[in-house]
Amino acid sequence: MAPSVVRPGSRPLRLTPLLRYGFAVISVAVALGVALLLQYFHFREAAVPLLLFACAICSWYGGTGPAVLTVVLSLMGFDFFFTLPIHSLSLAPSELPYFVVFASFTSLISWFATVRRRVAEALLRSERELRLVIETIPAFAWTALPDGSIDFANRHWEEYTGLSIEETAGAGWEAAVHPDDVERYAEKWRASVASGEPFEQEVRFRGAGDAQYRWFLTRAVPLRGEGKKIVKWYGTSTDIEDRKRAEQLQADLAHMNRVTMMGELTASLAHEIKQPIAAAVTNANTCLRWLDRDRPDLDEVREAANRIVEDGMRAGDIIDRLRSLYRKSPPKREFVDVNETVREIATLLRGEANRHAISIRTNVAAGLPRISADRVQLQQVLMNLMLNAFEAMTETGGVISVTSRLDQNGQILISVSDTGVGLPAKQADEIFNAFFTTKPQGSGMGLAISRSIVQSHGGRLWATANDGRGATFHFTLPTTAEETRMTGTGT
Repeated sequence: MAPSVVRPGSRPLRLTPLLRYGFAVISVAVALGVALLLQYFHFREAAVPLLLFACAICSWYGGTGPAVLTVVLSLMGFDFFFTLPIHSLSLAPSELPYFVVFASFTSLISWFATVRRRVAEALLRSERELRLVIETIPAFAWTALPDGSIDFANRHWEEYTGLSIEETAGAGWEAAVHPDDVERYAEKWRASVASGEPFEQEVRFRGAGDAQYRWFLTRAVPLRGEGKKIVKWYGTSTDIEDRKRAEQLQADLAHMNRVTMMGELTASLAHEIKQPIAAAVTNANTCLRWLDRDRPDLDEVREAANRIVEDGMRAGDIIDRLRSLYRKSPPKREFVDVNETVREIATLLRGEANRHAISIRTNVAAGLPRISADRVQLQQVLMNLMLNAFEAMTETGGVISVTSRLDQNGQILISVSDTGVGLPAKQADEIFNAFFTTKPQGSGMGLAISRSIVQSHGGRLWATANDGRGATFHFTLPTTAEETRMTGTGT
């Protein structure tokens, strides 16, 4: 929030009890003195407003005790000086209604002023507490005008960036933003201000102490007044540097895992690439033979040329898939067809499976919805699970079954089942721990990375033992509809 301004007179004075009660006596005395003086000049009705004013002032600044004293003294003074008989505390019957009305108004004014005082003190306490929260929360807190101009930032912003509120105001905050982020951040902020939609963006801010940039997650929401018109923007910027470093470390480990897998599959991958290339060479030779005839058969030539194109495209697809797995790039979410991904990895690993007398069977449910996922990471999880199945059946051969379907919660369930040696005895719960491995040359990172990837997509990865031989690894991925439902219910 913006700094509050306490208006003069809106804050009750802090007086000692003696001063508060003395103030009550003096206030009534002054009111009576002025009223008597004005009565001398024929202003006979001045006593009532003056004494009511004295009651209000003492109730506001003195509190409950002085307020009661002021009311009693005012009633006594009013009775003694202004009701018949004059200069007597007795009261004529004809003056009783007048006195009762005055007493009622005096008590009402005093009560109202006392209540107002208590409300004002409660508001001041709330304001101080809120101010304390804003200044001590471990984040930047800021506000902006309806046009998006920053008009307040808390103490943490000033301490971190070295920019005062005056230097930050308007678009001055851009001085603390990383040069590579300024345009993207400012453009999205202007778009949110124009549309009135909540703002969320990751950005790097420079610290004044070490001149180093750290990642922050900035969020802002509009406050709307009458007619849903935006009257203020309220925002926070939270330090996420540690989270970003953890994400980068996870991405580096995942990339290293992919490269390691590719190294293990060199022979099989070479065979996969060689097949379409060899087919293209055969079709090219066939094409040349048809052209060498006295009367070239152009239809046969055209058919052979089309096969060459298909073989070239097949080789290109294999290379593209390999490049995507080798490439080191940040995670990128897109709509992915899970069944297509299963078929791609099954095709890529078929040569390796044949080397070990392993059969790959796929049984994918038709009509599965596309999901929001990182395609390469999803391929990596499937490849990890299928390669683990290969290793479990290296000596015996067997069958790998890959299935996909919707589970009872509306999530996509993918299962990779093998007929190998099964889960390690008494260690089934440890196989997803980092560096745990039962293989002589294993790194123990494949399943840990796979679980981390699945969890980052909002899913779950687990393993079960088969009734007969082998084990089955399952993982779930939320569909777009499931993600929307979970967000809507706050789960």
